[in-house]
Amino acid sequence: MGSKRKICSLLLFIFLLNPLEIFLNRLESDELDIVNSFDKEELNVNNNYLLGPGDVIDIIFFGAEEFSGRYTILKDGFIYLPMVGSINLSEKSVTESAKKIEKLYSNELLRPQVQINLVSSRSIQISILGEVAKQGIYKIDVEPNNKGNFSRVTDAIKKAGGITEDANIKEVEVIRKSGLSEYPLIKTKIDLHSLITKGNTSQNLILFDGDVIKIPKAESNLALDVISNSNLNDFSMQVYVIGEVQKPGVLTMNSNSTLIEAVLNAGGPIKWRGNKGNVRLIRFGKNGTLSSKKIKLSLNPNSANKNNPKLIEGDVIEVRSSKIANVTDGLAIVSKPLQSVVNIFALGKILND
Repeated sequence: MGSKRKICSLLLFIFLLNPLEIFLNRLESDELDIVNSFDKEELNVNNNYLLGPGDVIDIIFFGAEEFSGRYTILKDGFIYLPMVGSINLSEKSVTESAKKIEKLYSNELLRPQVQINLVSSRSIQISILGEVAKQGIYKIDVEPNNKGNFSRVTDAIKKAGGITEDANIKEVEVIRKSGLSEYPLIKTKIDLHSLITKGNTSQNLILFDGDVIKIPKAESNLALDVISNSNLNDFSMQVYVIGEVQKPGVLTMNSNSTLIEAVLNAGGPIKWRGNKGNVRLIRFGKNGTLSSKKIKLSLNPNSANKNNPKLIEGDVIEVRSSKIANVTDGLAIVSKPLQSVVNIFALGKILND
């Protein structure tokens, strides 16, 4: 009975850890007013990226190089420039900022020409939903070895635990703020299949703060081999192995791991106690649904797929008790009160003697 309570508590705990955000559900149901297309050229960093605290920029003055320099935008959105003082660049594009600085220096220099290059972007917050291991909202930091020092779509996919084998990688949507009141949100589609198979890096877009990535489900996935052999679904995930195993608990596994691998990593079924014919795979759906599948366990890693499914983030594997274990546990419960009676009788006899 205690074991069942523990299992129920664990399942409830896992469920509470995976709520879908309200606005993600709204995006899923297309309730928001979104312009359905924008050219990838519009994703140009100079035109669309809005500067903010933590961004590092190079300001270049043509013909007046002594004014050029590298700056980190401060928490209040300001930088300090020689001769003219502080200027707020927060929520301004790179192009707008250059024009603002040119105007500021117009009394100091003759027809100043300024170019701003974004050296590295600040940490950003993005949302990702659809066919990934872990839907949700993520903070992404710039990786030191990230080419161009920008966060890209593949960085977000890694944060979300990788794509699933059901993903339609040819029609991934990126939704972002336009900065325009008439249509506040814009979106485009990118082809990750082209990125993986042809090295088409133009499909690996630079992400902006607040971006939403939607990875749809494929009707029939002809790109399964491409997904399986890519590094977009080769990340760690957590699964739970409970019941009659040597080392029950939380396991960190490779995203391509199978049920048998998880059971073996948990030390395998306890001899005589673990029922290999009654193993349950419990899975939480994206909409909070719960499914339980009975599996006949074979510890051969080459077992048929139906008895050795691939796992996803949050899966729970329960190895149930064998008939022998149930009988012995039952006898133990029954024998406890009898043992107490025997002990009392023996104690009485000792006292009488």
